[in-house]
Amino acid sequence: MNLRSVSGTLTVGILAIALVLVASWMLLISPLLDETSDAKDAVSAAQDRNQVMTTQVAAIQAQQRDLDRYKDAADQLEALFPPTADQPGFFAAVTQAAAEAGIPADKVTTLSPSAPQLLDANGQPITGETGAETPTDADVAAQTVSVTAEGTYGQIQQLLANLEGMERAFAVTSLGVTGSSSTDEGPTGTLTVSITGSTYVASPLAMADPKDKSSTSAAG
Repeated sequence: MNLRSVSGTLTVGILAIALVLVASWMLLISPLLDETSDAKDAVSAAQDRNQVMTTQVAAIQAQQRDLDRYKDAADQLEALFPPTADQPGFFAAVTQAAAEAGIPADKVTTLSPSAPQLLDANGQPITGETGAETPTDADVAAQTVSVTAEGTYGQIQQLLANLEGMERAFAVTSLGVTGSSSTDEGPTGTLTVSITGSTYVASPLAMADPKDKSSTSAAG
């Protein structure tokens, strides 16, 4: 090629321009495009994270709105199934139920409850034979309580209704009435009623610490 000719000079110039363009692409434009692509990926990832965080925040806010309702439910459950036997509190509640039925305290006898006995998932007492087959996280226990009271037929009826309506759960399992005479209108005179039932004990509604090896069993 004769570089002194016009065509030769033009060819060399074109080649030089092409080399400059290639070098510019490799050194400037290509890295810039890569950075732009990386920036777009980062923006997309940030948008995804923001969307996830927005969903999480909405879920947390919904839980916060329900906290009062959950707390009320937990308080009601704790009243029905307290974390301790609280025998004095139960005796006081029975005496109050009798007083509201018109039966004085000296006409009411509440025998000490039996020791709490753990219940299985079906509400049945766990015995030595069934204990090995029962999950170790069973944490609701029942204790037997006997109540004896004297009063009229109407007072005894009201006492039973009051016992059923107590804040603490009390399930009547047997009932016996003695010492009355009957007419067409029903029993007359003073009646003696013997009531046997069950109260329940449950551990508080709280997350257990996996590192804590101590027992929080209701029967413990």
